[in-house]
Amino acid sequence: AGTLLRLSVGDSSPVQPQWVPHSATATTGRGLMLIAALSRAYGVEVQADGSGKVVWCEIDVDSTADDAAAAEAALAAQWASVVDELARPALPQNEESEATTHLQLLNYPVRLGVRMREHRETVLRELQLLSLNHKIDDVDTAAAAEDIRQILDTLYGHLTSAEARNLQALAAGLDHVDLSYARRPDHQQLIDRWRRCMSALEQVSARGDLSHLATPVDIQVLEQWIADELSRQLAGARPLPWRSVDSPMHGADLDEFSR
Repeated sequence: AGTLLRLSVGDSSPVQPQWVPHSATATTGRGLMLIAALSRAYGVEVQADGSGKVVWCEIDVDSTADDAAAAEAALAAQWASVVDELARPALPQNEESEATTHLQLLNYPVRLGVRMREHRETVLRELQLLSLNHKIDDVDTAAAAEDIRQILDTLYGHLTSAEARNLQALAAGLDHVDLSYARRPDHQQLIDRWRRCMSALEQVSARGDLSHLATPVDIQVLEQWIADELSRQLAGARPLPWRSVDSPMHGADLDEFSR
């Protein structure tokens, strides 16, 4: 038997890791697949009080070239299995009778939506690293960054049914998909909190050393549309579909964000 090296990493979230397909340029989302492919054994231990979890793995220190080839094959097989699962028939649309209890994002741009999630995951990871290393010396900036980290961790710590549907559409090669969200009593408060979070993020990213956290303009336009569209529907308006950022509707938004 070879020598095994056991590694473990803990965090404050009790949510279990989940495989999610990402684009080729994503900077996050491949950790669990790498662990599964490169280790002899791995697992997750959630704290009994729900205060966090520990992800662990055991790696063979005496690995060979054959082991590396096997790991590469395992990675390819795991990626294929995730895509196959997401390629199952898309979740059914809500019936018309449910329209009063659900909010809808019609003609949602699949790839831009995936990019938005990936960017937010990247921001969350960077803020976690900055927090752990105490790299933000300004007290106000550090406090704002922590608020942003907390809301991003809440929103992107798990895969919602709407995001799963968007990933199904990505796996199926679709450009657009209709998404549905269950209406919540505190929905408008959540939207308002999200707006404040995104405004704070842009202020934080204005610092020269944090400029890599800035949100691309087209993603800003999508996020503003999502917040505006959900707010409209909460006020009783009928859903309106997304239009391309090249359309007249969103062209003005692009100009505004570019200034």
